[in-house]
Amino acid sequence: MSPKKIIGLILIFFVVIFGLQNIQSVQIKFLIWDIEMSRVFMVLIIFGIGFLSGYFFKTIK
Repeated sequence: MSPKKIIGLILIFFVVIFGLQNIQSVQIKFLIWDIEMSRVFMVLIIFGIGFLSGYFFKTIK
Protein backbone atom coordinates (compact mmCIF):
# COMPACT_ATOMS: atom_id res chain seq x y z
CA MET A 1 0.00 0.00 0.00
CA SER A 2 1.37 3.40 -0.95
CA PRO A 3 2.19 6.05 1.66
CA LYS A 4 -0.47 8.38 0.19
CA LYS A 5 -3.19 5.78 0.77
CA ILE A 6 -2.01 5.12 4.33
CA ILE A 7 -2.01 8.84 5.16
CA GLY A 8 -5.43 9.22 3.52
CA LEU A 9 -6.88 6.36 5.57
CA ILE A 10 -5.43 7.81 8.79
CA LEU A 11 -6.93 11.24 7.99
CA ILE A 12 -10.33 9.69 7.20
CA PHE A 13 -10.16 7.81 10.51
CA PHE A 14 -9.49 11.06 12.42
CA VAL A 15 -12.30 12.89 10.59
CA VAL A 16 -14.78 10.11 11.48
CA ILE A 17 -13.70 10.18 15.15
CA PHE A 18 -13.98 13.99 15.17
CA GLY A 19 -17.46 13.78 13.65
CA LEU A 20 -18.67 11.21 16.18
CA GLN A 21 -17.39 13.26 19.12
CA ASN A 22 -18.92 16.55 17.93
CA ILE A 23 -22.55 15.78 17.21
CA GLN A 24 -23.82 18.33 19.72
CA SER A 25 -26.04 21.04 18.33
CA VAL A 26 -24.75 24.61 18.37
CA GLN A 27 -26.52 27.88 17.70
CA ILE A 28 -24.97 30.28 15.19
CA LYS A 29 -26.00 33.92 15.00
CA PHE A 30 -24.80 35.94 12.01
CA LEU A 31 -26.33 39.31 11.15
CA ILE A 32 -30.07 38.53 10.81
CA TRP A 33 -29.74 34.72 10.63
CA ASP A 34 -30.12 32.40 13.58
CA ILE A 35 -29.16 28.82 12.68
CA GLU A 36 -28.88 25.69 14.80
CA MET A 37 -26.79 22.83 13.43
CA SER A 38 -24.41 20.06 14.39
CA ARG A 39 -20.93 21.23 15.36
CA VAL A 40 -19.24 18.92 12.86
CA PHE A 41 -21.34 20.33 9.98
CA MET A 42 -20.41 23.85 11.04
CA VAL A 43 -16.70 22.98 10.99
CA LEU A 44 -17.02 21.26 7.58
CA ILE A 45 -18.91 24.22 6.11
CA ILE A 46 -16.29 26.67 7.41
CA PHE A 47 -13.52 24.43 6.04
CA GLY A 48 -15.27 24.33 2.66
CA ILE A 49 -15.67 28.11 2.58
CA GLY A 50 -11.98 28.51 3.41
CA PHE A 51 -10.97 25.98 0.75
CA LEU A 52 -13.10 27.63 -1.93
CA SER A 53 -11.95 31.15 -1.09
CA GLY A 54 -8.31 29.99 -1.17
CA TYR A 55 -8.89 28.31 -4.52
CA PHE A 56 -10.53 31.40 -6.03
CA PHE A 57 -7.88 33.79 -4.67
CA LYS A 58 -5.19 31.49 -6.06
CA THR A 59 -6.69 31.63 -9.54
CA ILE A 60 -6.88 35.45 -9.51
CA LYS A 61 -3.52 36.81 -10.68
